[in-house]
Amino acid sequence: MDRKCFLEQLDEMTQAAAKMEKKHAKQTFTDVMDYDPEKNTWYIPGLWHGTPPMAQVNAGYSETVNEFKSSMIKALKELKEIRPPHTIPEFLEWTSSLWKAVKYENFIFSFQNSLVADAYTRLCSEYNRWNWAFRKDSTQNRVSNFSLKDQSASSLDDLLDSLKMKAYDELDKQQKEITE
Repeated sequence: MDRKCFLEQLDEMTQAAAKMEKKHAKQTFTDVMDYDPEKNTWYIPGLWHGTPPMAQVNAGYSETVNEFKSSMIKALKELKEIRPPHTIPEFLEWTSSLWKAVKYENFIFSFQNSLVADAYTRLCSEYNRWNWAFRKDSTQNRVSNFSLKDQSASSLDDLLDSLKMKAYDELDKQQKEITE
């Protein structure tokens, strides 16, 4: 059940990342990567039982690492039939970058960043829409008030006060709409 939930979360993050990259063909995590939650999910327990230097070594750690290594070699052998093998330096570079991603959890944060970036993109587009509407209203206001040049200063002050009140009312209305 946990693995299914994990795959659903990966699918959700993949959809968000694909949407940001405008690659709508990628809908699930398995579209991007060959992944079977039952075969390709590994939990490696901690090396130590307790606090070093007096802690015992966890026997389950070595067994799980050995199983993982065997599984990885088996997967590479199966993959050899599908794709031609790469050179050993390329493989070492790939495993090194994979290890760094796991060690520093970069892959998790980049998914989180894509979700944040998606939210930021939506916020920017909404802001631009509001900004455009405000500029449009301001321009229409200027055009409609163009004939006011010949009026007296007191009537222009009254008009200015009236326009300020309308602007404040519009800002309040938009602010309430945003917060709801």
